Amino acid sequence: YLAADKRCNIEDPAVVVVDDQSNHAISLLSGHLGGANALSIQVAELIEAEAVITTATDVNQIRAIDILAKDRHLYIENPKAIKTVNMALLRGDTIRLHDPFGVVKDLIPNSVPWPEALKAPGDCNKERGNTPSVFIDDKRVDLLPEILILRPQTLIAGIGCNRNTDMQEIKDLLESVLEQFQLSDSSLAGIASIDLKAEEPGLLALAKELNSPLFFFEKEELNQVTEIMNPSDMVEKHVGVKSVCEAAAIIATQGGPLVIPKQTSRNETVAIARMNYTS
Repeated sequence: YLAADKRCNIEDPAVVVVDDQSNHAISLLSGHLGGANALSIQVAELIEAEAVITTATDVNQIRAIDILAKDRHLYIENPKAIKTVNMALLRGDTIRLHDPFGVVKDLIPNSVPWPEALKAPGDCNKERGNTPSVFIDDKRVDLLPEILILRPQTLIAGIGCNRNTDMQEIKDLLESVLEQFQLSDSSLAGIASIDLKAEEPGLLALAKELNSPLFFFEKEELNQVTEIMNPSDMVEKHVGVKSVCEAAAIIATQGGPLVIPKQTSRNETVAIARMNYTS
């Protein structure tokens, strides 16, 4: 595992040191997210040495929040806040948790629920007090820097575009739509479209830049979706489907709700659906 993975917002490499006599494999840097702790164990097994791990949570047999985030496929938006939460875990302090998807349900000791529906961005800060806090959501909320923000991979972007639409043009619309509706691009789990676009250079380039998987669906699949909010007679006439972006997003999330209906620009359309993260 490398910290450069999309789930993490850091690039620290794992560093493991072996002594001259090959008696110890010591986890030196980036023990958790970089994978040095796991690597030291692997190296120790290979050379029949003893793995030396000194991170406080491991020594005290406590599951660190960054390891939990990794295991639950959560993107760490502000890694500097990890220390505050891990220290609270070590002390056995109360931790305030906003987790409407139930991603880490029952996995954080001494956690108390945050309001599941935040009326305003300031609500998080007003009620925070001095309690260490973890915010798990795909919504953008203005939070204090010490509140740990973890992003679940819950969103699929359905995209339709004209032939040879430039990648940057597609990306600009996608980013604009996510910002307008206050959703995090770090929660984007993939891009979906019609199979006619499987070789579209702009879509392929966008998926590569965002490190996101691509999902393509045939006309018959797209036409089976009945929850279309904005069907297009023009698209149906020329392509044979009533919807590309909305239908593709819904299918890719296995029937998830459409949280952003079709948004359009000159050459492309974007819609966002949310999957059931815990399914």
